[in-house]
Amino acid sequence: MMSGNAGLLPDLLLVVWLLLGTAPTWGLTLSSSSPMLSGPGWQAEQIALTLQLGTRSTLHLTIGQLTLPEPAPVLVDVQLDCPQLHYQSHHWQCAELRITGQDLEAQGTLSYQPHTGALDVQLDTLHWQRQRVQVTLAYEPEHWTLSAELHALSLPAAWLQVVDLQTLEGDFTGQVHLHGDATGVRRAEGRLRARRLSFASADGRQAGEGLHLELNGQWRIERGADLVAQLRAGELYVEPLYWNRQSSQSPITVNVKGDWRDGQLRLERLRFDHPEVVQIEGSLLWQPQAEPALRRLTVQIPPSDLQPVYTHYLQPLAFGTILEDLHTSGRLAADLVLEQHQLTALNLDLYAVDLEEAEQRFAVHGLFGRLSWGAEAFTHIGWQAAGIHQITIGATELPLHTRPGQIGLTAPARIPVLDGSLLLQQFVVAPQIEVQAQFGGRLEGLSMAAVSAALNWPPLSGSLSGVIPRVRYGNNRLDIDGALLVKAFDGDITVANLRLDRPFETLPELTADIELFNLDLSSITHTFDIGRMEGLLSGHVRDLRLLDWRPVAFDAYLHTPEADASRRRISQRAVESISDLGGTGAAGALSRGALSMFEEFNYARLGVGCRLQNGICTLSGLAPTADGRGFQLVQGRGLPRIDIVGYNTQVDWNDLLTRLQAAMRSEGPIVE
Repeated sequence: MMSGNAGLLPDLLLVVWLLLGTAPTWGLTLSSSSPMLSGPGWQAEQIALTLQLGTRSTLHLTIGQLTLPEPAPVLVDVQLDCPQLHYQSHHWQCAELRITGQDLEAQGTLSYQPHTGALDVQLDTLHWQRQRVQVTLAYEPEHWTLSAELHALSLPAAWLQVVDLQTLEGDFTGQVHLHGDATGVRRAEGRLRARRLSFASADGRQAGEGLHLELNGQWRIERGADLVAQLRAGELYVEPLYWNRQSSQSPITVNVKGDWRDGQLRLERLRFDHPEVVQIEGSLLWQPQAEPALRRLTVQIPPSDLQPVYTHYLQPLAFGTILEDLHTSGRLAADLVLEQHQLTALNLDLYAVDLEEAEQRFAVHGLFGRLSWGAEAFTHIGWQAAGIHQITIGATELPLHTRPGQIGLTAPARIPVLDGSLLLQQFVVAPQIEVQAQFGGRLEGLSMAAVSAALNWPPLSGSLSGVIPRVRYGNNRLDIDGALLVKAFDGDITVANLRLDRPFETLPELTADIELFNLDLSSITHTFDIGRMEGLLSGHVRDLRLLDWRPVAFDAYLHTPEADASRRRISQRAVESISDLGGTGAAGALSRGALSMFEEFNYARLGVGCRLQNGICTLSGLAPTADGRGFQLVQGRGLPRIDIVGYNTQVDWNDLLTRLQAAMRSEGPIVE
């Protein structure tokens, strides 16, 4: 008997090799022990080897603890036994190899050729934690092959931490083959099938249920990997995208070719095939330690039907915006390049595309052309018809010039709007990850009658025209530099400090300051039918705030301008309408009996104000009354003189709107 320490084990193995190579027939027992042996990725501790040579040779090896590369578990109390070791045809054979350990049991065969160093191990049944695997090892000094056949292998709980999941269920079957030499693994190929796979992340952003997945691939150290993954059945959610496949449907397939070198994932081919929806090809360069990690991504989409692409991929990304619920049709094609999270190239081709928002807030029909970004090019985009709310927009084609950093018009373009047009003189857009745009132009020949009919307003007279200064869009906000000039009711209206937040979301917010100059009261009162008035009207609506296009705050005051030299007259019905706003009937020095004798009256000035806050309108007029209990709305002049005074300073805003609507529906007061 021989015994030794850790340093003697390699020497003992050399002696064993010499003895085995001579096929001994005498009886000899060798034993050795070592506290530890290790190699690349593994470590064995508390090793003891006993070899008995003779007419009935046996081999017994024990390992107290065997540590393998993660996520493989640590194996404890491993026992390797060969009760019958035979020498035949220049090699040793073990026909009944047994391996046992904690939660480990295997049976198989072993063959060893001392002169060549060739070793073959085949484990026909390897049971580990109730898992079954078949393993074959073919080793020669110059190269080796390791193959594993997996039979309904369930995933160990330790993998939850590796893949950062809260739950993970399912089983795998398949084959894995590794080929290598003294330097390590040089080539690998395999096929894995996952059945009944379910998982969920702790944050709920990734989940799968009843998945049937297949993975086929191969890897060579000099060429990288070529992998094909298929989703054959089940539900898969990766925020915000969702896939649901039935076993009767064609699988969703991902094909990648690339490698991992120098801390970079480089995919020279990235192919995604969602049958009857979309095919995508591209490439990827990912460097996890860099900032940003995405160094380069290319994507190419051949002509595809828009409707399924929108439903499966674009709609989830548009959740919370005005684009989240569209009826779509037509076709599109695209190719783009992202570098360090910045869009550096884009070509988007549109073929007879229809987009219609579910709540009829906007629509585009027959959209066509190409949008480009990156390289310098001349392109165009146009549509057959469009609309914003009920404002119709006619057929248009915009000539575009793309250059590094922007897309712009090559020439002014006229866009039909109702019975007028918008002359678009400037348009520049920078379609980065955060889109930014600027435009400006002029409204021409747009009648207020057409506008009011489209928006279901009372018929308005006059025309809407004016200059649109520079408009900027960025950071989900639209701003107008300067004032918007509008001609209406034979006067001027300017809109300044106009800002629209979240224009493409479901709760847009608009703020502005509006000034009115010398509007014709005859045209206004004829339009809104609250009684006839003559004269001019000026004023302001400051700090205006609309939420979802409904007023929630403003400070407004409308009055007779100081230099108004026109005839100023007010009808009986207008007197009653204004009086109702102030909370009184026709008031002043004139009795209702005298009122019946006159159809209209002269007035010197009028003034009415409303400050809206928290749903309450605080009313004001020209000045407080002498007794301080009210406020003067209309100051009479001449004979008969009529003054209109209001007493209710605070009115519910919705109630005030109801009063105005009732006044417009009324046929006027009946005075006896």
